[in-house]
Amino acid sequence: MIKSERLCDKKDLRQCCVTKQLLPRDQLLRFVAGPDNLVYFDVTGHLPGRGAWLSPSQTVLAKAIKTKALQKTLEEPTLRLPDDLAEQIAQQLRQRCLHWLGLAQKAGMLVIGFEKIRTTHTALGLLFHANDGSEKEQERLHLPDVPVCDLFSADELSHALGKDFCAHVAVNTCHLTGKLLNDILRLRAFMDVKE
Repeated sequence: MIKSERLCDKKDLRQCCVTKQLLPRDQLLRFVAGPDNLVYFDVTGHLPGRGAWLSPSQTVLAKAIKTKALQKTLEEPTLRLPDDLAEQIAQQLRQRCLHWLGLAQKAGMLVIGFEKIRTTHTALGLLFHANDGSEKEQERLHLPDVPVCDLFSADELSHALGKDFCAHVAVNTCHLTGKLLNDILRLRAFMDVKE
């Protein structure tokens, strides 16, 4: 289970253009107008130009599309939205999570494999179980107070880490853990995945 308990400075708050709720910018989805008159999802939240912010929810996205909230917020009434915008958002969030995982591996902050994770003596900040892996092994590898992510398949984890097979991956508590957790929370919310 992954929970968010972040404190936020007022300057980091943004308003969802549909719900009007003020949230920390790293919990929202940002959209910008492209030079080709299309709306683009800004997965990093740092593309240049005026941004429109949405809560990470397909329901909110559907309302934004229906009411043209993104176009109104970006002050570009003729902007077009890609037909597959929801799929683009989900795919980019997935890729970003796997990117952070790859960076954690390069930084030497991963423990890979059931036995290695079970016997590790380092502080773990996050545990990945492949969603197509053994439920029995997942239950046996329960670590109290360590958030668990089961949004990715063994193939996705293996590919991101350049391994033949990865069903269990743990991230040591490090500077990347918070960024990875944040993007997992956005993906989980957008995909409406229940705990």
